[in-house]
Amino acid sequence: MSAIKIEWRRRFASDRRLRMTVFCALAAVSAAFAAFLWWLLGAWVVVPFAGLEVGCVGFAFWWIERQAKDFDAIEVSESEVSVTRCRNQRFERFSFTRGWVQVDIETDGRGRERGVRLRQSGRSVSLAEFLCASEQRAAARALRSAIQA
Repeated sequence: MSAIKIEWRRRFASDRRLRMTVFCALAAVSAAFAAFLWWLLGAWVVVPFAGLEVGCVGFAFWWIERQAKDFDAIEVSESEVSVTRCRNQRFERFSFTRGWVQVDIETDGRGRERGVRLRQSGRSVSLAEFLCASEQRAAARALRSAIQA
């Protein structure tokens, strides 16, 4: 039997180029407005606040870019289930015995689905938190069938 590989990636509604274009446009409009108020009205105090605004928006866009490459990769071999998670550009690797691993849907205190959980012998790992609930259920089904195959 060859290894079965499953991978889930975080998806965004826009690509990186569009996000950078929007950020540059926001920064240009903010800088132009601040320069206009400073030049024509003498309101120089607007300039540092415009810089602070662009800095905060830049931080938010940077945070989004850090999470844009998040993924979960699972490889089901003859005897083991290997998991590689990437969150905020940090990699974690887990390994479970194929015959003993259990696949659950993880829920929070209110019963909302939070992700797919693999567990065995007191160890567990949460996966696919970035997928919507229906995609998480489909991911759990696909993972169960890959493990049982």
